[in-house]
Amino acid sequence: MKLITNLFFCSLLTVLVSCSSESSTLLIGTTTSTENTGLMDMLIDRFEGETDYEVKLVTAGTGAALKMAERGDLDLLLVHAPEAEKHFMESGYGLDRTKIMQNWFVLVGPKDDPADINGLGIHEALEKIAMQGARFVSRGDDSGTHKKEQALWRSSGRSKAPIDRDWYYSTGQGMSATLTVAQQTGAYSISDKGTWLATNRGTDQVVHVDQNEDLVNVYSLIIVNPGLHKINEVGAKKFRDFLVREDIQLEISRFGVSKYGEPLFYTFDD
Repeated sequence: MKLITNLFFCSLLTVLVSCSSESSTLLIGTTTSTENTGLMDMLIDRFEGETDYEVKLVTAGTGAALKMAERGDLDLLLVHAPEAEKHFMESGYGLDRTKIMQNWFVLVGPKDDPADINGLGIHEALEKIAMQGARFVSRGDDSGTHKKEQALWRSSGRSKAPIDRDWYYSTGQGMSATLTVAQQTGAYSISDKGTWLATNRGTDQVVHVDQNEDLVNVYSLIIVNPGLHKINEVGAKKFRDFLVREDIQLEISRFGVSKYGEPLFYTFDD
């Protein structure tokens, strides 16, 4: 009996330690833009400093992150593809969706502007790039930025992005790597403004189309549905409440100002 009791105690202790470890770990899937800019590092450091949680960050394009969440591999998401997010929620994969912040997508390219698009609207600019066959580099990775780029090509009068043209190149990589390719090849590209600000120093790349109403880039936090998967619901809700707190929203709205002269992200009170 003593052996059985000890075995039972050890088993119970193992379960308790396992549960304790699980409940103190938070798995967050986010886009490359929030990671490339350094914003997530700042937010996670602050959250971990205030709580007993250990955050494990998984960085991927929004499409890949949503698929991981559908499988129950994440507790929550911070992503920026509204239509894909809406489908995710309508399919029952998400418990809660909260808008956190926004910035803009921008059309960037070489300073000498070979397609002469500077100052045009986004649809005119893309059509002019296509008509002239100017080099264009896409992420091509099903990320939120890639989804937005595809939608912009369609709304510019095309049925799809011109992926079959020799002037259009897909990297299949994140935003920072894609911008590097665009810089090295003298190509145009669509980027979120935050990543561009954080990576363009020392290059001749400039923003040609900015802060157009068609280029608003909204980031939302989604808690994965605990009715479908075993997730850290308590921790996910604490992180959501942390992000919408007034002082944290203020920090987000100030992030990057001292280094870049403007914020990388805007909150909805800005």
